[in-house]
Order: sequence, then C-alpha cells, then structure tokens
Amino acid sequence: MSKAMLNEEYALFLGCTIPIKNQEFEKASRLVLGELGMSLENMDGAGCCPNPVAIQSLNMETWMALAARNIAIAETLDLDVLTLCAGCFETLRSVNHMLKNDSKYKRKVNEILGKAGYEYMGSLDVHHFVSILSQDEMLDKIKSLVTRNLDLKVSSHYGCHLIRPSAHMNFDDPERPLSIDKIMKRIGVQTLDSSEKMTCCGYCARLHPEIGQALSERKMMELQGINADCVVAACPACANQLSNAQRLHNKEETSSSELDVPILYVTELLALAFGHEPRELRMKTKMIRPTALLEKIAEN
Repeated sequence: MSKAMLNEEYALFLGCTIPIKNQEFEKASRLVLGELGMSLENMDGAGCCPNPVAIQSLNMETWMALAARNIAIAETLDLDVLTLCAGCFETLRSVNHMLKNDSKYKRKVNEILGKAGYEYMGSLDVHHFVSILSQDEMLDKIKSLVTRNLDLKVSSHYGCHLIRPSAHMNFDDPERPLSIDKIMKRIGVQTLDSSEKMTCCGYCARLHPEIGQALSERKMMELQGINADCVVAACPACANQLSNAQRLHNKEETSSSELDVPILYVTELLALAFGHEPRELRMKTKMIRPTALLEKIAEN
C-alpha cells in the first residue's frame, strides 16, 4: 500500500451529491480540514466525476474523458486533488492510474479533450480525505485538537468505492480496512465490529431497489442491535442510502421495530470532537435525527 505525500494545499473536488444534497458534509469538512492546516482551492469549471458504476458501464471512453477533464483542471492549479466522496475518489484515482500507465488510453483521451481545449498531463495524484487524515502525522494533529469528550460507540462504514479496486486505491486493506477506525479512535470514540461491517450500502442496486433496501436494513438492524450510537460514512451516496432505507423501513406497516441509527460523515464527528456546536453543523436537519447522540454528548 502506498503512503500519500502530505501537502498543505489541495484542489478540492466536491462532485455532485454533496453540493446538491449534503451541504452539511462540505461545511464540516471545510471546518475540520482548515483546522488541520489544509488549504483548499476550488476547482472552477469541474463537472461530474463521473459515476464509477453507471457511466463506466455504459461507455468507458466517456467515463475516462470526463474524469480526465476534471484532473486537467486541477493540473492548471498545480495541486493534487482532494475528494470528499468515495465514488468520486474511485473514478478520479482509477482514471488517473490508468492514464498514467497506458499510453494508448492517454492518447485517445487527449484526442477527445483537445476538442474542448483541455489536456491531461498525468502530473498529480488524487486523494480522499480519509487517506490523508489516517496518516500518523495527521492522526496526531487530530488528537491534539479534541476539546469535547464524545463517549460514543460508532460503526465505520467503508463501503465499496473507498478502498476498491485496491490496485488503484492502494491506501488501506480492502478486506480489513482500518483507516476510518484509526481516525475515530484518535477522537476517543469506541469503534464497533460487526458481521455487516463490510456490507455494501445497497445504493448501486438502483435497477432493483428492493435489493438495496434489504442490504441496508440488514446492516442497520445489526448495528441497532449492538447499540451503535451512529454510523460514520465517507461517501454521501452511502450516507443517504443508509438513512433513507431506515426511513422507508419505519414507514412499512409490517415493520416490527423502528430503525433509529443516525448516519454522520467522518468530518461531522471530527467537528463535534473539535468543539463545534451541533446547531452550527445542522445536526437536526438529518433524515434520521441524532437526538439520543446529541443528548449523550451534552451530558459529557
């Protein structure tokens, strides 16, 4: 596994879902990353990553060209890319890896990009914030900034795209990842293990939503059964899927019990640990309200 070089400044790739549906994830991330000494440059003109499942399956060249255009924008800033979304991370890092290692792909993509006035050079790297924050130097910084005792039991949700395909992502063990757990332990929370820890959230089963719903429900039922205070996620699609699946479950008249496990972004929990107030982080706007979690924090 490779170790990313820590930089002070990154080109921030926001993607589509966070700016449209989860602005609270962006706010928490900007707060936390700023306090950790990282400067983020906006990528003006960037588009969809695009989707690492749907677009890639439909047309490989289109998928690669759109991703390469985003990377080319970052290259004009002379900065490595930092993503907040695991799906964006998989697309941009995979395409960057493929183009750097296959001159035929690179030549074809640049023929397409040239028509729009762009060129992919292959001069930078792509990171997810988890791959940066889980490094020893950053873990020490995180611990030094903790001002609030959270005393929580959390389950880390890695999902499918953050650590796979491992040949491209190459920063954590794809079968037994620890990066998010390391971050959580540095802010003093207890991380839980479960048989469903590595289960897909179900978001990508869009053509058969009942499959995705079943995957999410099974996972959340187990986590509620072991008294998890929350799930921490690093992908907005996963966070939204796991929240919405609980909402749909609770609406079913045949449901024998209600699911009530809030989904927080990694950076939201870090922001709470750093002393930011729940109101500032818009905690009460979540689909699954973290009422019990916030009461527990207030007692400490």
